[in-house]
Amino acid sequence: MLRSEISIIASCRKCGTAFDVDLRVTAVLYGIDASLIGKHPKCKILGCDGECIFLVSSAEGSPRFTLDRWEDSLGIG
Repeated sequence: MLRSEISIIASCRKCGTAFDVDLRVTAVLYGIDASLIGKHPKCKILGCDGECIFLVSSAEGSPRFTLDRWEDSLGIG
């Protein structure tokens, strides 16, 4: 995803806040082969105890899909 310049956001299921996901930082913290599939990080908003889902877009202005749905459309996994 990093090499393909895929755009990913994390969106809280509870409060609806969306956060940009920096794949470069993710790679540094967790390794270049780290996967976001099946991960649901805690919301960053103070007082919100929601979990986030990842939404992915292959190009600027294209629709976003959940990471699992995008993976299924590519036949990965």
